[in-house]
Parts: sequence; C-alpha cells; structure tokens
Amino acid sequence: GIIWEFCLLFFLLGCGRGAQSLVLPPDDISFFAEQRVQVQGSIKEAPQERKMEDGIISVRYIIEAKSVIVAGKEKVVSGRAYLYSQRQAGGAAGRIGDEIEAAVEVRALHTYQNPGRIDAVAAAARQGIHARLMAGKQEIRIDVRETAAFLRWVARVRQDILLAMEHVMPAADAAALFAMLFGGYDGIKPELLAAFTTTGIVHILSVSGSHITLLAGTLTWICGIFRFSRSMTAFLVAAVIIVYAVFAGCTPPVVRSALMGICAFTALAVGRKSEATRLLT
Repeated sequence: GIIWEFCLLFFLLGCGRGAQSLVLPPDDISFFAEQRVQVQGSIKEAPQERKMEDGIISVRYIIEAKSVIVAGKEKVVSGRAYLYSQRQAGGAAGRIGDEIEAAVEVRALHTYQNPGRIDAVAAAARQGIHARLMAGKQEIRIDVRETAAFLRWVARVRQDILLAMEHVMPAADAAALFAMLFGGYDGIKPELLAAFTTTGIVHILSVSGSHITLLAGTLTWICGIFRFSRSMTAFLVAAVIIVYAVFAGCTPPVVRSALMGICAFTALAVGRKSEATRLLT
C-alpha cells in the first residue's frame, strides 16, 4: 500500500543523503593534507584543554576553515577540522565564534581500527570533520568576536558543571560521569572506554533515548507527587527535555530522542495514547 511506498521513498532518500555525505566538496580543507599552510577560520565549539606534565596546556579546537595561504597564494576553502596547538598556562584559548589564524600542517584523520573500538574517523565525519591541523607550539592568533553569546553561555555552564564535579572527585571519574550525563568521550581513560566497549554499554556515553526516558520518567514521578495536571506535567517535561538537549549538544541522536519524548508527552497532554507506530508516522 501507500505506507510501504512512503517507507521505500524515505529509505531511498536516506541512502542518497548518506552517499552524498561521503562526497567532499573540491575545496575541502582535507585536500591540503601533508602540506603546510596558513589557515584562517572560526571556532565552532568550546576548546578542549589538557594540562601536560611540563605545565604546557594542549588545546584542541574544532574550526570552520575559511581560507588558506599556500605557496604565497590565498585560496578559499571549506569544511571543519581539528586544530591542535599548545600554550602556556594562563594564556587565552579563544571562545566559540572567535576567528583563529595559525600556521599549520594539514594531516588526514586516521584510526587504529582495533576490533571493538570506536571508529574515530567515522565519528568525526558525522560532525563534518575530515582533517587535523597541527600548529604545535607555534603561536596562533585569536581575533575576539562578540558573537554566539548563547552558545558561549551553554559552554560556560557545561564547564562549570565539570569543574564542580572535579572539586569533589578525581578528574578521570568526573569526566566519565560528565560523559554519562551529557555525552562525549573527552577526558575518559582509554582503559575505561575500552571496558565500556567490550561490555557493550558504550552507548551510555552517547545521549539517546535511555537518557531522555530516565529524565522524563523522573520528572513525571515528581509532578505526580505534587498532583500536577497532565497538561502541566507534559509542558514541564517537554521544556526540560529541550533544555537538556541543548546542553547535550543537539547531536542527531539527542534531537531524535528529544523529539520522540516531546511527542509522547504531547500525546499525554491531549489525552491520547502514545504508540511508537503513530509517533513515527
């Protein structure tokens, strides 16, 4: 019937979109691999910092490349990339929305492809990242821009939560707990990540339906204690789910789970039974 035709249509559209995502534009920054260039771009996510034994701080940026200068010629480029650099303690690392410029060596992404381990290249590609830019100890230039105020505020709150955790527990444990709450792998010990992967529960580090279900169920229970109406309960749950999705980074799994949760509680508010088949159609 027509339902199966629609299913086939969406399946083909998904296949086409997936195939398209594998084809990079000719001006992607990754095509400059194994070359030294002067790159200019903008910071897209909060920088990730790691203090090294000698007191130097290693910084990883995710940038949107805009142009490169190679062999004295400026070329317009596109695409996201990791940019790695080092700085002294106390120096400024830059914020989301700031412009950044650095002399770098462009390298292709790679993964060790050990059985059962996360495919780092595929994970980066899902974020549109296809290259590494190595600045090392070379000085980078940050041009402060007063943009992306909301994203900066979200990043600052996330960092404050992580710092509060680190004050009451070891940094490695704080990183693991923070990842369970908001997703991600930053700061987690490799052996712990390997244990999560081996036992088949690595998905707990990626915010998805289980996180939304636990959050919504807890809120529903609390609202029941205070005898809130169904509509008020559904409104509060939907609002909290949206806020949580923002702090979890609004990645595709988060957005999908949040939308499904909101649909289910909207059905509750209007007195309709929430069924998976109807939510999907």
